[in-house]
Amino acid sequence: MLLSIKNLSKVYHPGKTDVKALEDINLEIDSGEFTALCGPSGSGKTTLLNLIGCIDRPDGGEIFLDGKPLSGKTGDELALLRREYFGFIFQTYNLIPVLTAYENVELALSMLGKPDAATRKRVMETLEKVGLTGLENRKPLELSGGQQQRVSIARALVKKPRLILADEPTANLDSRTGEQIVELMRQMNENEGVTFVFSTHDALVMKHARRLVQLHDGRIQQ
Repeated sequence: MLLSIKNLSKVYHPGKTDVKALEDINLEIDSGEFTALCGPSGSGKTTLLNLIGCIDRPDGGEIFLDGKPLSGKTGDELALLRREYFGFIFQTYNLIPVLTAYENVELALSMLGKPDAATRKRVMETLEKVGLTGLENRKPLELSGGQQQRVSIARALVKKPRLILADEPTANLDSRTGEQIVELMRQMNENEGVTFVFSTHDALVMKHARRLVQLHDGRIQQ
């Protein structure tokens, strides 16, 4: 089992009233899955992805990666997990505007200390896989929204993570481009064996998922 979540809960304290973002979440994800967390805004999708990706800590319950619990790990240990274990794709792309497409993707490998020759080969191969050959020297503002999201997918893929977490990856794209992006992720899942867990509230995107996990008010409904 790649990922196992047991009785997970998360509570935010924005004011005098506690807000339960997640309550009693139980979920298992196997290697090679292509799973969508779906539900309306505020249902807990992003919170769950942030907890899985070690960006935030739960208030109750436990997350196991490869059978090992995340609780008790230091901030530095969680940061190392994020670098080596996960790839992240965000709805706002989160690209560095002064860097080219190549440099944005290369940065993910540079953080792992990969050698230069191997780095260039890996980056160029990954950019080719996501359909960006010839665009590697363009900066984000010189690319369309769909192309920028392809850069972010390449950045997530290049370090060959065990699990890619994608938070509303099509939210800022038109429906046609959004479907192309999800189809690209599906191809990466089938051809490269990469495990994807992504969040969405778009019915057009949900149809590409092999498994749907429906969230509502912080609980799994279906």
